[in-house]
Amino acid sequence: MPSPVPEITKTAATVAFYRKEGRRLIMQAGTSKVSDDSQMIMDTVQWFAAQHHRWKPASIRIFRAALRQLMHDLRQNIHINQRGIADFETALQSGPAPKPRSAEKVGASKKRKSVKKSEIKRLYAYLQHKGTQTSRVLAKWLMFGVYFGWRPSEALRGMSLDDGNLLIKCAKTTNGRGIGETRVIEINNHGVEIGVAAFIKSVDKLASSVNATSIIHERLSKALTAACDACKVRRISLYTLRHQALATAKAMMTPEEVAALAGHASVNTAAAHYGRRRSGWDVKFAVAVPAAQVALVRGEFREFRRGTVLTPAP
Repeated sequence: MPSPVPEITKTAATVAFYRKEGRRLIMQAGTSKVSDDSQMIMDTVQWFAAQHHRWKPASIRIFRAALRQLMHDLRQNIHINQRGIADFETALQSGPAPKPRSAEKVGASKKRKSVKKSEIKRLYAYLQHKGTQTSRVLAKWLMFGVYFGWRPSEALRGMSLDDGNLLIKCAKTTNGRGIGETRVIEINNHGVEIGVAAFIKSVDKLASSVNATSIIHERLSKALTAACDACKVRRISLYTLRHQALATAKAMMTPEEVAALAGHASVNTAAAHYGRRRSGWDVKFAVAVPAAQVALVRGEFREFRRGTVLTPAP
């Protein structure tokens, strides 16, 4: 008989993390509407155990710990007999089989950091023709993401328009990494403004149909991979669009403006970690950043070369 669910002896932060991951698994499993909490957890465990070749071993260990945390929390409120605990642990250990090494995602250093205009046009046409809600949202994302350079999480957290300006809630603001909670991007083309407004509306509508932004992100990422395969385009990710936007910005803006566009506090972050200027598109740029926002960027620009280490300015 499997050993009982072990007692949780983690820090408060770790417990909070496991609870969050546990809730996310419930949403992905589609079991959140099960009225009995014990049955909801068991249904989630059974769904989890059947997701073969989906996650790496490290992720599976985290998810098992998260589900054990949910069971631990439940036992604080209701009595669960030893047979129920044993059944839970048996189901939890029954799967899933980890993702084969050959199927693991490409490391960040090997992911595409640029995309051609012709490839975006091909993908856009395919997605528009496909005509599903997800494909239409993704088509608009491709069209505008390559100019505004938002992070995927920022687009899904909710963006807004105000008097011709796009307001983005910055995703990375801790430890002085960002220029503030919100950044502003000026739109210098009325047609682009109308298109962005339609994109924001379509994302909000899609978000209202699911329970978590992580589900939307996963759905869009899978749709993009499928579109790339169908169009014979070497695979890109949603984050590739941010790389491309900053590469194009480098060809048209000062380093300080590029940082402000990206939401970086340091003038050198984009130079060290994002797409190269030579990958930028030769286009009429429809976006700009306010001078007041540029003034928040710190540091003196130092051209990045591979093999060099960027150190803080004295």
